[in-house]
Amino acid sequence: MAGEKGASFDITLDFITGERTLTSWEDGINVDRQARDVTKNTKTVKKNDKITIKMYDGGGYAAIIK
Repeated sequence: MAGEKGASFDITLDFITGERTLTSWEDGINVDRQARDVTKNTKTVKKNDKITIKMYDGGGYAAIIK
């Protein structure tokens, strides 16, 4: 959760092995007007890939790597 001020940071996936599927739920484009605006993304990731997490004011981020 981002709290009152949004946040953005990078995470290097140096802790995974092989190819994995990352499914994330993140703030949607209209989150500043509609708190329930959420975007679901799915992509293939591998060891040492870098993902950028951006959370808007009061927003959040959740992900599952399988």
